[in-house]
Amino acid sequence: YSVAPAEDYVRWAAIATAQLHRDPTCEGDVLVFMPGQEEIAAFCAALGKLVRDATIVPLYAALPADEQRRAFEPVAGRKIVAATTIAETSVTIPGVRHVVDPGLVKTRRFARGFEALELAPTSKAQARQRAGRAGREAPGRCYRLYPEAEFFRLPEATPPEIARADLASVVLQLKRLGVDRPQDFDFVSKPPRDALLSALETLRALEALDAGARLTDKGRRLAAFPLPPLLANVALASLAFSPDVRRDVVDAVALLAATDSLFAPDADKRPFLDLTSDLLTEVNAFRAVAKRRSRAFADAR
Repeated sequence: YSVAPAEDYVRWAAIATAQLHRDPTCEGDVLVFMPGQEEIAAFCAALGKLVRDATIVPLYAALPADEQRRAFEPVAGRKIVAATTIAETSVTIPGVRHVVDPGLVKTRRFARGFEALELAPTSKAQARQRAGRAGREAPGRCYRLYPEAEFFRLPEATPPEIARADLASVVLQLKRLGVDRPQDFDFVSKPPRDALLSALETLRALEALDAGARLTDKGRRLAAFPLPPLLANVALASLAFSPDVRRDVVDAVALLAATDSLFAPDADKRPFLDLTSDLLTEVNAFRAVAKRRSRAFADAR
């Protein structure tokens, strides 16, 4: 444990990892947990300035498969893997003997009508799971970048996502399946009643439910979209406009539905930049990639 909480956890993690790397008694590879891909990019850049003779590898779900494989391939010398929660339980990285844990995670929260990813402390269960990554193949150590007293204040377990997320999609699908009162449904983990009522209000405002909370024809159409109801409503409304407008709306909705940015954290956005909107900048990039792939497909034929 650290003596004090890490004010700049990315920088502290880079310094701690560099110290481990320089310690002659430190054997094996190092796994560093970061909350998201932007923090991973910042960590790799910071560590690259401190360590020149190690292989630094990022690992997160949105990374292409061939780049993810680099985390599992043997290298000459030490390998340092910077990963999100994907490395907690989903995969085991061979050779890891040391774990650096800032004790933070990005978690989905729904509040005041909006769903967002928030930075939050891990639970005790997550902290123990991360520490266990250090001893899968041989004895190892976990270095937590927060005081021991902070560990005992963490919640025992992470609340299930259904207790933190927007339930409009869940309620809409239950209604589609014939469940008249979703608030009485036998969930494995019971969501907050306020969240269920908020979801019913949202669906009523979208005219997916009538005054008696029964599914409408529009609600059935919205339920057919693989999208949150709010975005499905936008896509459905675009049918009233010209094909060009529909294309603009569908492109924007697709990008809004994605959980990650289209751009890598260190990407150069200038060729696609729209000063009026970050979303339009992503739309420009999306269309440029789609156009290039269409041209390559046509050439291949």
